[in-house]
Amino acid sequence: MKVCCIIYHSNISKKYKKQWIIEFVKSIYEQTYTNFDILECCYDNSNMSLFKNIFEDKKYIFINKKFSNNFQCQNYIFEKIFKKLDYDVCINTNIDDIYDKTRFEKQMNKIKEGCDLVTSNYTIFQEYDNNKYERNIDILNGKKLENDYDKRLFFTKLVLEKKVNYPFSSTLFTKKCWNESNKKIEYPENLYLSKSILKNKIKIDICTDFLLKHRIHHNQYSNIYKDKII
Repeated sequence: MKVCCIIYHSNISKKYKKQWIIEFVKSIYEQTYTNFDILECCYDNSNMSLFKNIFEDKKYIFINKKFSNNFQCQNYIFEKIFKKLDYDVCINTNIDDIYDKTRFEKQMNKIKEGCDLVTSNYTIFQEYDNNKYERNIDILNGKKLENDYDKRLFFTKLVLEKKVNYPFSSTLFTKKCWNESNKKIEYPENLYLSKSILKNKIKIDICTDFLLKHRIHHNQYSNIYKDKII
């Protein structure tokens, strides 16, 4: 099974502190599951690479290609890894995240069991006025999903709901999810994910462990909290 971990970014020196980037890279480097390649795309003109010379034992693909926004870049990457490079599984990541070292392993175990799209519980955290705030997000929040329809409907509402800053980077999915969706996606990633979930040929599941910490900060495109405390 060919697995690719993807990272895409632009203007990172303006958006992220150096320590944030180090924490993100380290959390990928320390993963207990190691059978994956890395594709990194810098979609500005800086030619900035985060993973060059980090993994000596992995295939590393770096692309510097200008895009207007992260949605265009994301679409290009999915087309690249699934259609042109023929990968089976995509591990999505984001510089705003710090991953538990078992994240890849636990989600890949779900894929090996036959799932097509896997997500997990997560923690959002924020550094505000020299204080650190954290909040665990239990996706199900005690809900019992009685059947497959309820499960798909719940997950669709989850990724479209704006009350929770759901990180798309918590997902891991197979080529089948991509093949079952529109390959020329022109809308945000949460709608793409929702469309894949609603396809009844796609098997979805959740890891109930809290497998990532998602940073909230004012430079985030998706930050629904702005300057408020989470």
